[in-house]
Amino acid sequence: MRHVLILHGWGDSSESFQTLASILRKNGYKAIPLWLGDYISRDDDVSIEDVAKRMEEVLQAAITAGQVAVPFDMVVHSTGGLVARTWLTMFDAARGSRWLQRLVMLAPANYGSRLASLGKSMVGRLTRGLSNGLQTGRQMLEALELGSPFQWKLALADVLHDGSFLPPVSLVPYSESGCLPFVITGVKGYDSILRRPLNEDGADGTVRAAAANLTSHGLTLDFTRAPAAPQAGEWSRVGPLESFAFVVLGDVDHGSIVQAGASVLPRLLEALACPMDRAAYIAIRDSWFDATQKVQSRADATRHQYFQLNTFVIDDLGQPLADHFIEFSGGSKPDASLSVFQTDVIEHVHVNSVNGACRAFYLDRTDMFGKFYGGAAAGKPKELQISIWATPPGPNVTYFDPKEASASGHYRVHLAEESPGAERWLKRNCTHFLKIIVPRRPLEGVFRLNPYAG
Repeated sequence: MRHVLILHGWGDSSESFQTLASILRKNGYKAIPLWLGDYISRDDDVSIEDVAKRMEEVLQAAITAGQVAVPFDMVVHSTGGLVARTWLTMFDAARGSRWLQRLVMLAPANYGSRLASLGKSMVGRLTRGLSNGLQTGRQMLEALELGSPFQWKLALADVLHDGSFLPPVSLVPYSESGCLPFVITGVKGYDSILRRPLNEDGADGTVRAAAANLTSHGLTLDFTRAPAAPQAGEWSRVGPLESFAFVVLGDVDHGSIVQAGASVLPRLLEALACPMDRAAYIAIRDSWFDATQKVQSRADATRHQYFQLNTFVIDDLGQPLADHFIEFSGGSKPDASLSVFQTDVIEHVHVNSVNGACRAFYLDRTDMFGKFYGGAAAGKPKELQISIWATPPGPNVTYFDPKEASASGHYRVHLAEESPGAERWLKRNCTHFLKIIVPRRPLEGVFRLNPYAG
C-alpha cells in the first residue's frame, strides 16, 4: 500500500484531519505512513499556484530524503482539491514517472463555492479575518468565486480542451497510467442555526454537488458569421476517461464529511484500493453513479439534481463583454415558458467580480423536467434555447446587426427528449463552460473613403 497525503481546505488546518487519519489507521493503514499537509490559505498574498509550487519543493525534498515514497495517494477536502489539481497540472503530469496515483476528493470546490464572495466581503473580513489582520486570502477566494477565470484556466489544463491546444499524451493528468480521480460529496445542509443561512438546495452548505463533480463539459458558440445559426464547437475531453468517479451522499455536510462516517468510509477505502486499471475504475464510477441516482430520487428540493453553467462572453476581437444579458426560453413558446424558467429553474446567478464577462448560473434540472418541460405535455416547451443580448459600447460600435440598437443570437442547448443525433449538452450534476463570441460591428462613420476632387 502507498503513502497517503491529506490536504485541508480554505481557512482550515491539518488539525481537522486527525480523526480521518486515525480512521485510516484502523482500516488497513496502520503501518502505512500518513502525511498531513498544511498551507497558508487566509493571507491575501498567497495564491493557489503559490501553494502548489511550494508543495512541489517540499515533496521533492521529502522524497530525496527518503521520507515519502512514490507513488503515493492523496485525500483532499474542499479547496485542497484545487491545490492538488494545480500541482498535478503544473508539475506531476509533466513527469516521466508520475508520483500521484489516486486522488480522492472530499467535497472539493472544483468549480467554486457561493461562499467565496462572502469571504471576500467586509463581513468575511470582520469574521474570518479578525484574527488574521483582516486578511481572508483574497487570491484564493477569487479563484474559488463562482465562474472565476482561474477555474476556466484550470479546467482547460486538466479536464477539457477547446481545440486551441491539445496536450500530448504524456501530459494527460487523469488516466490509469497517471492519476485516477474520485469525488465524494454530500447534499445535506448545515444543522447549526448560525450556519443554516448558508445552505442551498443541491449542496452541502458550502459546495454544490454540480461544482464538486470533476466531470465537466465545454462548448464554444461563435455568432460572428451567422447570428441565427451560430457555429457550435463542443470541447473534447483531455485523456481517455469520458467521465470521472463521483458519488453524492445524503447524510453529510461540508464539515462532517471529513469525519469519514458510515456512508463516507466505504467509498473512501474503495477509491484508495482501486487498481490502476481502467476497467476497475469504470466499474466503481458506474456503481457510484447508480448510488447517486438513488440518493437524488427523493422529491424534496435538497435531493434535486442541478446543472451549473459558467458563461464567458467576448467579442470577435477577444475583448471581454461584461454588459450583456443571457436569457433562456422554450423555443417556439418563449413567452409562455420564460417565467417558469426564471422562477422555478434558475436558482441563482452570479456575476464574477474579477471579470464581469464571466457568469455562473445554477439551474434546477429536476424542476426543468417537471415544471418547464412538464413531461413534454401538449403546449409545453420541447427544448431549451439560450439567447445572448449585447449592449453597444457606445454610439460608434454595436454588436450583431449594425441596424439594431441592441441585438441577440440564439442557440438550442437541451431537449426535452433525447433523439438520434441530438444529444443533450447539459448533463446532470455537472458544471458546463460556455464561451460565447459575438460579432463586434463598427458603424459607417468609424471609417470613410472620400474622393479627392483636386
